[in-house]
Amino acid sequence: MPSREPSAASRGGAAGRVAAREPAAAGIPLGARDELDAALLRLHQLTLAATVRAGSESSPPVTPTQTRVLTLLAASPDGMTLSAIADALYVSPPSASRLCQRLVRDGLVTRSAGPGHYILMSLSRQGARALRALNEVRVASLRQLIDALPPGRRKAMTTQLTELARRATGTDDVW
Repeated sequence: MPSREPSAASRGGAAGRVAAREPAAAGIPLGARDELDAALLRLHQLTLAATVRAGSESSPPVTPTQTRVLTLLAASPDGMTLSAIADALYVSPPSASRLCQRLVRDGLVTRSAGPGHYILMSLSRQGARALRALNEVRVASLRQLIDALPPGRRKAMTTQLTELARRATGTDDVW
């Protein structure tokens, strides 16, 4: 008896036609074009998993997006406006405001009047301690994987990751 489910190609649209012509290669994640893409996606999964794990173990619990805000504020000792945080996160200003309200409520961020009518967000002392603890857990879980490499490959990876970060940011700063 034939299936009543339409095939990927007959569902219409370019996505159905592409899916029917180009099945995913075994072991290559969806969206990856080659082994480098697959490796980058796996690296992202590892770092995100480390961030989720660290945040869920912290007190109070911190989401990956909240971790990103804490990291942004740590790199901005003079604080950031809500609109700058929204821009950095690619979210709407109301979303950034709600996010920061939760961080203020938890004592991780402080609010103050900025220039004009702007609200300035800054990392609190408790927020700085929380971010240090989060980073320790995040780095420890990734370090286990890298420490398992032979010393020469570990050194090469360190050099390559440092160069990649330098090219992306133009600096050797952690933030």
